[in-house]
Amino acid sequence: MQLVAFRFVILLWLSYSNRMNQISAKHFRWILIAISTAFAFAGISYQIQKYKFTKDEKILVDPPSKIMVLDSISSVFPQKEDPIPKGSLIIEIDKKIIQDSESIESVLSTDKSVLEVKFFDCKKNLTRTILANIGELKKARFYRLKSCAIVYRFGKDERSNVEILASGDLLVKINGKEFGSSRDAELLIENAPANVPLEIEFLRCGNLQKSVIYPTKYQIGFSTSLRYFTAILFFVFGLFFGLRYSNHFPVKLISLAFVFLSFVFLDPSTSRTDSTLLNKIWTIVVAFSSAFGAGLFSHFCFYFPVRQKNILSRRWVFLSNYALSGVLLILFLELSVKNSFHFKSFYAYATFIAIFVYHYAIRLAFWKQFNRDKSKSFRFFFYYINLLLLLLILNLFYSEFFHIQRININALLYLFCVLLPFVLSYYLLKYRYYDIVISVRRNYLYLTTKFLLDLVLFLAVAGLLYLSTIISIKFPNLHLVGTTIEVLNRPLPMDKNFQYEKLAITIGFTLCLFLLLSIRKYFGNYLKKKFYHSQFDYRRTASELSELIVSNIELELLAKNVLSQLEKTLFPKKALLLIFKNGSIYFQDYYGDIDSQEIENFVKNVQWFDALKNVDNSLVYAEALPEQLKGLLISCGFNIIVSIRHGNELVGALFVGEKLSEAKFTIDDIEYLNIICKNIAIAIVNAFYAEELARRERYKKEIEIAQRIQFALLPKEMPQIESMEISAVTIPALEVGGDFFDFLNSDKNQFRVVVGDVSGKGVSAAFYMSQIQGILRTLSGFDFSLKELLARANDMLCRSIEKGYFISAIVCNFDLKNSVVSLARAGHLGLYYFNNMENKSTKIVPKGIALGIVQNEMFEKNTEEVAFPYNSGDIFLFVSDGVVEKIKDGKVDFAENKILSVLEQYHHLTADEIKEKILTEICFPFETTYLRDDITILVVKPTKNG
Repeated sequence: MQLVAFRFVILLWLSYSNRMNQISAKHFRWILIAISTAFAFAGISYQIQKYKFTKDEKILVDPPSKIMVLDSISSVFPQKEDPIPKGSLIIEIDKKIIQDSESIESVLSTDKSVLEVKFFDCKKNLTRTILANIGELKKARFYRLKSCAIVYRFGKDERSNVEILASGDLLVKINGKEFGSSRDAELLIENAPANVPLEIEFLRCGNLQKSVIYPTKYQIGFSTSLRYFTAILFFVFGLFFGLRYSNHFPVKLISLAFVFLSFVFLDPSTSRTDSTLLNKIWTIVVAFSSAFGAGLFSHFCFYFPVRQKNILSRRWVFLSNYALSGVLLILFLELSVKNSFHFKSFYAYATFIAIFVYHYAIRLAFWKQFNRDKSKSFRFFFYYINLLLLLLILNLFYSEFFHIQRININALLYLFCVLLPFVLSYYLLKYRYYDIVISVRRNYLYLTTKFLLDLVLFLAVAGLLYLSTIISIKFPNLHLVGTTIEVLNRPLPMDKNFQYEKLAITIGFTLCLFLLLSIRKYFGNYLKKKFYHSQFDYRRTASELSELIVSNIELELLAKNVLSQLEKTLFPKKALLLIFKNGSIYFQDYYGDIDSQEIENFVKNVQWFDALKNVDNSLVYAEALPEQLKGLLISCGFNIIVSIRHGNELVGALFVGEKLSEAKFTIDDIEYLNIICKNIAIAIVNAFYAEELARRERYKKEIEIAQRIQFALLPKEMPQIESMEISAVTIPALEVGGDFFDFLNSDKNQFRVVVGDVSGKGVSAAFYMSQIQGILRTLSGFDFSLKELLARANDMLCRSIEKGYFISAIVCNFDLKNSVVSLARAGHLGLYYFNNMENKSTKIVPKGIALGIVQNEMFEKNTEEVAFPYNSGDIFLFVSDGVVEKIKDGKVDFAENKILSVLEQYHHLTADEIKEKILTEICFPFETTYLRDDITILVVKPTKNG
């Protein structure tokens, strides 16, 4: 009835496996939790019951009979059946239960020559039946035991580390006391005083033996501990991936597979002597988990590492996979039920092997259509799986057919199984299969890896110590005496062999320890380099960097060296260096995983100079800043700000991100950053000084060039006109000025002069001076009136002149033939005119707007051209505002009246002499060398009429 019900459960499972791909991730998680909870509860309950009344990993059971045979009894079929060994317990003879010697005599009084004997073979710890000759039975000796308990399993003695009791031994006395049942024997052991040895008497193969044991708490061997650890690891791995990444069907497969397999590792076998319901339930759980855990893992391997589309498209492949799992489950479950619900680990190993054989058969059948890993990155994974299969096969035969001394195949299998979740996780995470991404802080990963390295070293040292206590070396017949070696004709004495042995063990242990420490150092340095935990002498490094920083006077090279050194020493993920000048960012440089746009936004969003200038501490953590700044820094990945100050002046700031190792900044790191920033401050100030000196030198050279250009553009000599005296001079206030004058002669009867002033001074003024001179010289080749000449010059200038600049000018044309002068003005000072006929000076100011301010229509509308006759002895004076405007007592003093007075007073002088009088009496009355503005003077004095 139970098997019928279970077959129904298998059919339900096959249906579920077929539709697993259609189950939502949410429903799958609930199913996974339900299965894990139910099976885990059953497993934990079974383990508690299993060890509830046991100490020293022992199990005592009541014997099926207390009649012991003291002689070996042969079978009538010696070739087919083994004899009854000495010390076996006779259960039945001729299907009659044997309880005492009288029942034996009664049975042997029959006329049959061959009788069926059922007995318990203590040596093999199992019940057997053979056919024996009645004569053999009559010759054998039998003995009835007064008290007896069969040792089903018993651990090693904790002090001698030797198995005192073996499976199948018959325990008869404890501390000289007999007992009625196995439970009474367990109570005697359990209630014995702590740390007091127990004297026991037991029968092994019919021979009475005595020994002493020391009762202890639960003693779990290495193999069992490793098995439990593997079970927990598989369970956690399956639950973690199943609950977190169950959106993909292959993840559902592998998570369920690992959960099922964890229960197999928890306890792959059940007791034949335990008839409780819990034992039966656990038998079913282990059988189910081993069958379908292997089936699910086999199914997963068709998806990983390369999805086998050609195989998965054939539905019968994975249906056959689960059908085979179901058949194996029913087969081994029926065998277990027949053997009192005793599920052997042999059954689990056979199930795994059968499923994998099927899997490899499918691969071979579809070999030509098989999708292979072209990158060959998963070779190790396949080698590892094949190694596990080999260990399973060895365990299959090891558990039933043979034993290898000193080699624990079970422990070896569990040791390699422990690695399976780690190997699988490595590939899933490295190649991001099924969107699996687990973010682990690099520092935690480093500490975990280092801990595992130290743990392996500790275990290796512990193993060496253990080997040194049990190893035995037999040396040849050589004896060392002083400096000679004697060859003996007899074996070495025990004491000498012992001395040599301990010496050899000590030397070997020392060499192995040195080798292990060297390996640890090598891998430790590799891990430090891999996880950016390399140590450095920050004082020496800071000193070297200081020399490098101070020697650099270019900001770009300085920033590059600083950031490069930070990258090699502290290993930050990113760093940003800002340099301030006059309260704003003058220069910036960065490195790390950050793009230029992000840096631009970071710099523009906050006025960092204002934010940091009043901060007292030179080093500030992002968490200590106001929320707005804190959020901006953390979003950009910066953890620390180090202010760079020269005295009390803030000249820069260094933003440092988290270390690549993801460890916290140490005190040495902070001191290193402070030392760097102090040196950077000095280097920045030096760089500013160097830039200023370079700027001044560059400006000086530019001025020299501009001077040469300006003087080259000015007339080198005055025009030679018979009826005119002409004299001119221009003196710039700076090295290069904006004033200019020029002579635009169109023909021999016309003489045209122009005087102008460019707004501002210096190189830019000289540039526009050269530009307007070129325009006027070009336009003078056409027959334009003065008004039209200025209008066209204004139109051309408006297209190129910068906003804020303008040019004032005055143009005068002398008609030498008719003695008529024409005058037009563009915002410049008017003409100072001395009329010789009237002996009077006046200022003539036609209407006009400066060039480059307004467009042509308005310019022409507001420009006026005047004309009048001139006579011999008249004086025409053109000056710039540097001649007229003087500063006196902080106020502007206009010298126009004085200019008119000088013309009237000195009109009889030549043009050169009049120019000199204006310079000495108006421009430099006190022989000062300081000029507030450029000075330009042009004097034209007709000597005769046309």
